[in-house]
Amino acid sequence: MQEITSPSNQIIKTIKGLSRKKERWIHRLFIIEGIKMIIEGIENHADMNSIIISETFFEDNCDFVEKHLLRHRNVIKVPDRLFSQISTLENPDGILATINIKPDTSDLDVGLYLYLDGLQDPGNLGTIIRSSDAFNISGIIIGEESVDPYSPKVVRASMGSIFRTKILFMSRKGLIDKKNEGYRLISTAINNAVEIDKVIFSPKDIIVIGNEGNGVSSELEINSDIKITIPMKGKAESLNAGVAASIIMYTASRR
Repeated sequence: MQEITSPSNQIIKTIKGLSRKKERWIHRLFIIEGIKMIIEGIENHADMNSIIISETFFEDNCDFVEKHLLRHRNVIKVPDRLFSQISTLENPDGILATINIKPDTSDLDVGLYLYLDGLQDPGNLGTIIRSSDAFNISGIIIGEESVDPYSPKVVRASMGSIFRTKILFMSRKGLIDKKNEGYRLISTAINNAVEIDKVIFSPKDIIVIGNEGNGVSSELEINSDIKITIPMKGKAESLNAGVAASIIMYTASRR
């Protein structure tokens, strides 16, 4: 186990920078924090680049460290004050890990996917990732102008489901091109749309969830094979994007 005490150490500088999207993608790393997320990562064979623990965490959890962490090649112990500088939490519990981001791919297996078209809220994306795991969706495709799925807020909101969810990146044009491979684009809409309980979903469907304020872009709406809506008996004009996506995934998974 390595020990670092200086904030000017390059490893520490790199970890501090991972709170910013640019740095995450330069280094192709993201952060997970807390013992529950670390255990989730271990159980799901996450590709951990490094594990950082505070002195207090080490003293209070020696058995856990010896049983689960020391087999890892890059475990680093730091003073409590230094850990608080690299943590993204207000009240950190003294353990975090950096995870290698998987190589980019736009290849789709046969299955049901969600495409996020300009989704901006980290909490919504975390909820969608968690629901996709619950309803066994094949993957989440991150579209243009969408929030980074590896931001600390998204990762926390996913509650560990990010380790079990296939995440891909694709432009709107790339998505439209998937129609040539037999995929069907289904976009959410309010007007001139079919109620979701009347749709028969297939294993080559891509459901498009739009921006929280503006909905699905006109480019994708025009190129959609079907437009769907969630019937509502109450007076609310619309649903939160994360809630709407979850309802759609639940409905599609039952067919």
